[in-house]
Amino acid sequence: MKKNLSRIIVAVVAAALLYVGVSYLTKPPVEQGSKEVTLIMSTKLEGEVKEVFKKTFKTDAEMLGDLLEEGVVRAYFTIELSGSKTDAYGRFIVAINEFKTEDSNKGPWWIYDSKTNETCVTAGYCSGIDATPVYDQDVFEFTFTDSFE
Repeated sequence: MKKNLSRIIVAVVAAALLYVGVSYLTKPPVEQGSKEVTLIMSTKLEGEVKEVFKKTFKTDAEMLGDLLEEGVVRAYFTIELSGSKTDAYGRFIVAINEFKTEDSNKGPWWIYDSKTNETCVTAGYCSGIDATPVYDQDVFEFTFTDSFE
């Protein structure tokens, strides 16, 4: 009985260490220090695109979620997030300024992309805001849209 319990404990500890190791190794590299980043926020509703916000500014933020929080602190825009930084996919955007997703099944939704962020470009998409690193000269485009076309 004790032998089986010891094996189970060893297996659980090994699995936990493996999970932590894989998580650490697959985490994208971050760039520390000052960076210049551009945020563009637009609406695309019923095919019509309107720019809501565009600003280039200096930041020390390492992750996109931190950059968005900094934009709120600087009073550039308001934002409502759902979830937690520690969730598997981190937080997601519910609202920016007055543009809010009321029904996550029907939309409209906030989506984002970057054609300059090396992590987004390499993957072919931007991951969650708490998993996307921020690099110097990045441009992130956020769109409140009712379609994915």
